[in-house]
Amino acid sequence: MNMVERPAMPTATNQPRLTVRLTSFPESNGKRNWTALLVRVDAWDGLIGNCGGISLAHGELWNRVAYEAEQAKFLIGERDTEPFILDYGDDIQTPDEWAGEVHESRFNRRNS
Repeated sequence: MNMVERPAMPTATNQPRLTVRLTSFPESNGKRNWTALLVRVDAWDGLIGNCGGISLAHGELWNRVAYEAEQAKFLIGERDTEPFILDYGDDIQTPDEWAGEVHESRFNRRNS
């Protein structure tokens, strides 16, 4: 079997720093939608049509979108503990209504 050699992919020396942003967008009917975006920390023109990032979650209930955003933060290393889904279980509309995290995390990044 003849193997075709592929050129080596260039290695990135400077990977962009990423962050997760939770943003509210109003609708024409007066409701508000929340969107969690994965974006670059440094100034960047961004991706057209998505506020410069990649949509991770979208919905009317803040806590459901916030849970997805916190999972992404844990994945990219912005938070040390894994979010617990029951902390985000009550349906709320704004972050002002949220009681905060109350359960002990199942996984701590520093202990791994």
